[in-house]
Amino acid sequence: SWSYPDQGLTVSMRAGTRKGAQSVRLIQITAPSQLRSARGLGIGATYQSVADTYKDLRDPSSEADDREYFTAGDLYGGLIFRFAGGKAVEVILGAVAE
Repeated sequence: SWSYPDQGLTVSMRAGTRKGAQSVRLIQITAPSQLRSARGLGIGATYQSVADTYKDLRDPSSEADDREYFTAGDLYGGLIFRFAGGKAVEVILGAVAE
């Protein structure tokens, strides 16, 4: 993983073998990151704004009443928002499951 805490950014890599070529597995953003998704949402976005913006991509297997996470796409390659106090505190782009 490459971490840039002053920018609220972590990039996690993976490779097929220990010395093999690496590729990005996931990108994680937290405060104080000002990065935004392609649809304009990031840290501090409300649960409702994420749900409204990404309703067409919501993971159908996710809990509809769970307001701690919102997954657009799926756990194998999606955009995942984690909430605390109704606001996004973490955004992950990529695969969190394998």
